[in-house]
Amino acid sequence: MKGARTPTHAVVTWVKKQPPKVKTFLAAVSGTAAVTFLRMVVRDHDSLFVAAEAVHALGIAILIYKLTKERTCAGALLNKGGKYLVVQGLPPIGCLTIALTLAPNDDRDAIGCVGSANKQSYSHNTLLQAKLHDLGLQFPDAVIVYADYWNAYRAIVKNRDRYGLKEAFKACCGAGGDPYNFDGSATCGSSSASACPNPSQYINWDGVHLTDAMDKVIADSFIHGGFCQPPFDYLLSRKRHLL
Repeated sequence: MKGARTPTHAVVTWVKKQPPKVKTFLAAVSGTAAVTFLRMVVRDHDSLFVAAEAVHALGIAILIYKLTKERTCAGALLNKGGKYLVVQGLPPIGCLTIALTLAPNDDRDAIGCVGSANKQSYSHNTLLQAKLHDLGLQFPDAVIVYADYWNAYRAIVKNRDRYGLKEAFKACCGAGGDPYNFDGSATCGSSSASACPNPSQYINWDGVHLTDAMDKVIADSFIHGGFCQPPFDYLLSRKRHLL
């Protein structure tokens, strides 16, 4: 005789049956709820950052599990006959304004970003690239392109003047003034927040998202700047060859 299902098991079963869009929505709501909860219960910035790092570490652990079990989106698409994939890695999340605001001032890397957070992004990307390599061996007829967000972003930060980007870390839209113009209780869109007059000179829009100007430079770096492995042109040439 089977034991009664627990509420947790029932919820997990229900979520698994939902379409991808619903799952994405539920993940976004859950993430927002987790951040809001941390913000409410943890008052000290250093402690809040430690808590946020713990949540991120949990995410890395889940990624390791998924890669080990081959339950990746890329793998699923390839199994269904997909031939051309572009898989984007994580950016150096320690360069986002929110990370710089929450992290201790002595936790910085060579380009001024949060070192501990960037190490986690780097670990994530290392695991992801290893899995993509294995998938490439498993599906030799497919073209799997890795978009190297990590190195593209860092290269832009180091050479931002070349692209007309003046502010590497300060948010364009927010509140709080220097040095980061970010306040978690008065984010962009709130009555006390305001937007800068020159967003095309900023990398960070609201402390979490990037500006259109930065997105454009990143996209160009992927397509024309050599930050795709293999190059994006190779994927296009393979597709043209089959037309």
